[in-house]
Amino acid sequence: MKKISLSLFALTLTTTAFANTPLPDVAPATEGQHVFINIPQQRLFLYTNGKLTKAYPVAVGKAMTQTNLGEHKIGVKAFNPTWHIPKSIQKERGDNVKTIPPGPKNPLGPVFVRLGDPKLGLGIHGTNVPSSVPGYAAMVACA
Repeated sequence: MKKISLSLFALTLTTTAFANTPLPDVAPATEGQHVFINIPQQRLFLYTNGKLTKAYPVAVGKAMTQTNLGEHKIGVKAFNPTWHIPKSIQKERGDNVKTIPPGPKNPLGPVFVRLGDPKLGLGIHGTNVPSSVPGYAAMVACA
């Protein structure tokens, strides 16, 4: 399994020529793949061997469900995951639904990639509402 590290951050940006996208002011490791997510910019940056290889728009947590800052190890990938709805969101929904199976109504989309300790409920995932990206969203958890 490839080792990939991830950093979630809110840092000063510097402008470079990568598709006219301001790049994070970070120094990625010179070996391996590293993912940086810039919260205010709502962008994910993938570095391979110290060079930027991809940049993607992302949705990040709202004020009440902020994205956890820090460094996290990338864990297991779940394909076509079931969404285990957190109790806080179950209460908000008020419909007694506790899980949503894979499919078009699942907000995790087709893939969920665990970040850090499973107890944190952190991950990078798809969406069933592509128009929500980039943007701010309620963070969802996957068991």
